[in-house]
Formats: sequence, structure tokens, C-alpha cells
Amino acid sequence: MVEYAEDVSSRDAEAVASRYNRHGAYMMGNGRKRFTSFDSIRVRYQRQWANQVQRPFEFKDLSMEILGSDAVLVSAIFDWNQGDSLEALKMSYTGVLTRQDGALRILLEDESFR
Repeated sequence: MVEYAEDVSSRDAEAVASRYNRHGAYMMGNGRKRFTSFDSIRVRYQRQWANQVQRPFEFKDLSMEILGSDAVLVSAIFDWNQGDSLEALKMSYTGVLTRQDGALRILLEDESFR
């Protein structure tokens, strides 16, 4: 998760996208739920971060619970910096990572703001 945060800080779209399940992931938060394909996730990050500068990103109060030999539950808090003129949003994060091709990849992600 530290490496994931580093990828987000540097706005490395390919590196962040590579952390998701190759079949796609459930994207949840603020009353929504949708299954998104891996290719759509990758394109979303590429478009979203195409012209954005690096911004510090850090998970706070990070907790990880082992659900089995191939699954981990992650929960944390983070501040999302939207831009120079906007106040950062306080966000909660929940993720379920499952093993795929020898690596833990995000299968479900819930990001919600206060």
C-alpha cells in the first residue's frame, strides 16, 4: 500500500492501474456500486491524470486484515488534494485485494468522502 501511495503521488497512471484485478474491479463509494473492466480503469487514470502535477499522497491509519492465503482487507483514511484552489477532501478507503498471477490486486474498492 506504501508503493500504491507512491504511484498515486507521482500520478503514474500505468502503475496505479496495474494494481487492479485484470478482470476488473468493483468501484464503490458514496452510494454507488459498479463493476469496471481493467481496461476502463486504466483509461480512467490515464485521462484523469494526463495533465496533473505530482501531489503528496499518504494513507493514514492504515489497517490490513488477512482474510485468507490469497485475500487481504485494507482500510484507511486519506486526504485527496483536488487542486491548488480547492480544499482537500477527507476520504475513507476500503479495499479487498486478492491474489492474481502471484500479486495482490484490487478486486473491490470503496472511496467515500465525509
